[in-house]
Amino acid sequence: MNNNDPDRDLVDFLKEYRPVPPQVDPAVEERLMRQITDSPRSLGVGRPRRLWVLGGVMIAASTLLTLIVVPRLNLNRVSPILTESEPNPLSDLQQQELEEFMLTLWDTEVINSETLTSNWDQSWLSLANFETDPSN
Repeated sequence: MNNNDPDRDLVDFLKEYRPVPPQVDPAVEERLMRQITDSPRSLGVGRPRRLWVLGGVMIAASTLLTLIVVPRLNLNRVSPILTESEPNPLSDLQQQELEEFMLTLWDTEVINSETLTSNWDQSWLSLANFETDPSN
């Protein structure tokens, strides 16, 4: 390092005030190795295998359950349709009110969607026709 180095003060400070390492006990490694060999076998060693077996059992059970339950759900069933031979659960008045309600609802939605569409087109059109003032 040069004497003109701006970090020289920091390097000198760190050299002067660095910590003193502790004294090394030569028997520490030997005691540690003896503790490792004398300790009983850990209980967590066999756990990964148990988890694999448990996971496999859960997958097999869910597959079996799916194969049994899904065919019984009858997902392809057709919704019932009233025919002339079956009695109509609604009276004539109720059926007429329901038809009028559906027609009114349909007309209202069509009119609202046309209004929204025309307003949307107009808003985009106003943005497209926007001209900036060249005097600015």
